[in-house]
Amino acid sequence: MQPRSLEEIGARLRRAGARANTELGQHFLADFSVIEKAIAAAGLVPGEQVVEVGPGLGVLSEALLDKGVEVTAFEIDPMMVRVLREDLPALRVVPGDVLIKAPEVLAQLGVYKVVANIPYQISSPLLKLFLETDVPRPISLTMLIQKEMGERLAAKAGDSARSFISILIELQCEVSIVCKVPPSAFVPPPAVDSVVVHIKVRETPLVMPELQRDFLRFIKVSFLGRRKQLKNVLAGIRGCGHEEMGDVLESLGLLRSARAQELSLDSWLALYTKFYP
Repeated sequence: MQPRSLEEIGARLRRAGARANTELGQHFLADFSVIEKAIAAAGLVPGEQVVEVGPGLGVLSEALLDKGVEVTAFEIDPMMVRVLREDLPALRVVPGDVLIKAPEVLAQLGVYKVVANIPYQISSPLLKLFLETDVPRPISLTMLIQKEMGERLAAKAGDSARSFISILIELQCEVSIVCKVPPSAFVPPPAVDSVVVHIKVRETPLVMPELQRDFLRFIKVSFLGRRKQLKNVLAGIRGCGHEEMGDVLESLGLLRSARAQELSLDSWLALYTKFYP
């Protein structure tokens, strides 16, 4: 049985002669209620393929295996690879950097879900790997990530956390925050608050692939001046007057004083079409 409390995590590390490597982003989750919420949000079905990143001691891994799913876990720390192979023989452990190893492994899995307590420093590269590269995309991703990143992913129009990445994710996914997780739930505790997010990948993106690149470039440039009124940013892009851009926003039912983070995805699509009919 894997450790399920702060004390048991520490004891398990000592018995294995291991330690948390914070340079690799290792903060072991020791609050089993969080694990249960994450697994419930993932909606696992026995026999499904699940990908885990950074399993560490395998606390989440064991809980996943208990649900009858097949788990492929990417682990970069050789010490943790040894512990996982000794303790969880049913777990398929892939040693090495997930960003390098994943493309070949994921191509063999078929349909899969991601459930993971990921190293926070690779949150953005992981999202890019699973959603923007040529690897097979997952059905969903249920991940424990830094609270600030989670809020950006889930931010809707008008939220202060809304950013370019919010829209990038919204084009392809539906995002919800499952629960908040304090530093005290980990060994060792991180310096930031965390959240569990559930990201359901859309079967069809909201913008056709052939338009997506230019559409996203347009939004990314517009967000460079997120503290400015959007009409001023757009006027700079088009080389025209601020008032003319204000008229464009008003014609789309938007406020002349609107800022980038206040626009919904539909409004961005309408604005892009206005710019590039």
